[in-house]
Amino acid sequence: MSRSAHAHPHKVVSCRDYDILVPFICHRCGNCCRNYDPIVELGLLPEIAKTLGEPIDAIQDRLRVKGLSHRAGRPTDCCFLHPRHSACMIYEVRPTDCRQFPPLAGVGAGAVDCAGHREYLSVLKLFAGRSNHISQSRSTAARQRRRIHQISYRDVLRALIAANVSNEYRKVFEALNG
Repeated sequence: MSRSAHAHPHKVVSCRDYDILVPFICHRCGNCCRNYDPIVELGLLPEIAKTLGEPIDAIQDRLRVKGLSHRAGRPTDCCFLHPRHSACMIYEVRPTDCRQFPPLAGVGAGAVDCAGHREYLSVLKLFAGRSNHISQSRSTAARQRRRIHQISYRDVLRALIAANVSNEYRKVFEALNG
């Protein structure tokens, strides 16, 4: 694994006796950026311009052209998606909507078809019947959560195996919840 488990975006599923962190593992397919017009906060423009080595005016023009195309019913890929590598060119300074991917609802940037999103949704559904609520979170909530009890944790791992998640997913899940 190239990133630590806590570097993975995740949701907290609060069950009766324990909280579960459900990670999202990005397979870097770029599908979340296809047919997507990001909402970019004005405060990010200087950082984006610096990252791309372009003037702010050029970034604003890029966003305006893509936005006009989307509003005209001709969706295009995000203007920050590298055309050959399917990678975000501004990943370190990406907008809030992109940082919060995947959303719980399948709308906007979350309306994608990729292996990571399917795996993530299948694990969320697995715990939906056991949960009190699902909230979006990062490491702050991870420090505040209750640990999974040993017996319950084994049941959770069996459920993950039954959900046919990848070995990488199980490793990240275990690192987050172990």
